[in-house]
Formats: sequence, C-alpha cells, structure tokens
Amino acid sequence: AQEPEVRSQKINTRTKQLLESGWIDEVRGLIDKGYSATAPGMISHGYREIAAAIESGNINPDVLAEEISSKTRQYAKRQMTWWKRDSRIYWIN
Repeated sequence: AQEPEVRSQKINTRTKQLLESGWIDEVRGLIDKGYSATAPGMISHGYREIAAAIESGNINPDVLAEEISSKTRQYAKRQMTWWKRDSRIYWIN
C-alpha cells in the first residue's frame, strides 16, 4: 500500500491540476445545461464543492483545492482502512 504522505501529495497535485485544467468551467457548463446539485454525477467529490462555490458566487480556486483535497484524502483513508481488513487483497509495489 502507498504511504499516506505520498498518497496525500498525489491527491493535492491531482486536484490542483484538475482545477487548473478547467474543472470549474466544466461544472459551470453542467449547471448551465440544467444539471442540478443533486444529480448523481454532481454529488461526487469535487463537483459538489465547485457547484456550491458557483452557487454562492464565491469561487476561490485555492480554497476549493484545499477543500476538495481534504475531503478526497479523508475518503482515501477510509478506503485504505476498509481494504486493509480484507485478507484477499495482496499489495504490490
């Protein structure tokens, strides 16, 4: 299994890359097409935070990056805890 620090850094980097590559515009486009904040795809990590920021008019990419990364790191930690209990999983590097 990957070390928590490495996993955390990868999540932070990936979130920032997604935001820099137009994630906010993507969500804005989905909202403009009529997708609501409760649509299945819009409740996934990142999309709900971006949609809420758009709705509030307070879009700060740095704040979004930290909020999304934090929630993703928490989710990844829960996944790792779950998988470590499963004796069928054999971890390879």
